[in-house]
Amino acid sequence: MAATQGGNTAGRVRQVFVLLLIASVVPLVGKALGRANDCAPQQHDGQCGLASGIGDFLGAVGAIAVLLVGFIVLAVKWSKDRPEEVPIRLRRTARVFLFDESGDLLLIRFVAPREDGPFIFWVTPGGEVEPNEPDRAAAERELFEELGIRPLLIGPVHEETGGSYIHLGEHVRNYDIFFAARCERSAPHLTGVTADEIALMQEARWWRLADLLTTSEILFPTALEPLARRAQAQLISANLGPEQSDL
Repeated sequence: MAATQGGNTAGRVRQVFVLLLIASVVPLVGKALGRANDCAPQQHDGQCGLASGIGDFLGAVGAIAVLLVGFIVLAVKWSKDRPEEVPIRLRRTARVFLFDESGDLLLIRFVAPREDGPFIFWVTPGGEVEPNEPDRAAAERELFEELGIRPLLIGPVHEETGGSYIHLGEHVRNYDIFFAARCERSAPHLTGVTADEIALMQEARWWRLADLLTTSEILFPTALEPLARRAQAQLISANLGPEQSDL
């Protein structure tokens, strides 16, 4: 994107330079034509001076006309070259920091198709909040739809605005609300409701919190490790935390 914008800027600078160069030549051409037509050797100096002045005037007018028409043409061209603004929809999601008995965190591996190849990342369970649906109810629904579990939730424990991206062909920007919960390690089973969900969600895995700092995988949210530790601490305070914390 930046390279394209830089190329467009350089091209426009060249176009303006060519236009100014043409406009600067027009007065010289007008002056030369005035002298050639009116300043014959037999004419008096006064007549020659008048002809030269008329040529200079016509040259200046021609230069102004060239600049005016040229800038109008360039403005029209640049407006057509400007990329159309893609509307961005705010996508509100409810997600869950889900821990097992030992304090490991469950993440789901997504494989999203893109023009330049699949985009692979790991994210906490959850999904989009439906119209008029409370955030907590959305988080509970998503856990049951994706993993088949109904744990007790606390929170929200965190909220943040995510980046913009293409989701199922639509340009969206996330606003994520996070809850926290605990379940038995063997309880979740990755499923999906829609064909799109089944195609995107490839794997569910329990992660040690320490491994979140050393992995080369793409994780969301980006500050996942400290956020997960904070959520785990709130679970412990609510007597819902792991029996053996990975703190």
